[in-house]
Amino acid sequence: SKRVLKRKINPPDDNHPTGSIEKHKVRMTVKTFTKMLRQGIDYEEKHASTVRWNSIKILIAIAVKMDFDIVLIDIKTFFLYGNLTPGNQMYMEIPDGWEDSEEELMGDYVWKLFGTLYGMPQAPHEAQKVLRDVMQAGGDFQPSTADDCVYVAKDHSTGYCVSGTHVDDTTVVGDKAGIKKMIKTLEKKFELTVIENPSVVT
Repeated sequence: SKRVLKRKINPPDDNHPTGSIEKHKVRMTVKTFTKMLRQGIDYEEKHASTVRWNSIKILIAIAVKMDFDIVLIDIKTFFLYGNLTPGNQMYMEIPDGWEDSEEELMGDYVWKLFGTLYGMPQAPHEAQKVLRDVMQAGGDFQPSTADDCVYVAKDHSTGYCVSGTHVDDTTVVGDKAGIKKMIKTLEKKFELTVIENPSVVT
């Protein structure tokens, strides 16, 4: 295992031309090595598709044309939502400070992981599968045939909404009812950070 300390930087603005610090973050990650883990043996797939930039430009154009709101949704700790199947299993040495002081042999044990962690090659792929399931579970949203990272509300009569997902970040365009429906769908599984009508779309 490895602890990773990071600073999240806000986009530059007039008062902070080089950006400002939004928050400090700490993650427990798995120290995996590309040469040690082999696709097809240690994990099945690592690819996770992302929304095309042209799709994002079309979403923004729709918002301008129809006077819709633009909302940015960030899924917190997204890579922790992936599931590890029996053929995708991984073990990790117990991190320092997590040992059971009453168990003298704890140093001889390892953790069997049931979910993905940051640092796993398959984490983006497995987490994205969970996101797809959540988006389509209720039947409210369906992926576009032109871009499978673009999800469109099936029933526009209950609110118009279309979104483009880039890993854990989602750009959402629509009316109030449609956006509310999207947020409600994602909140069934994920913890979210929601920014309405941002000055910068990232």
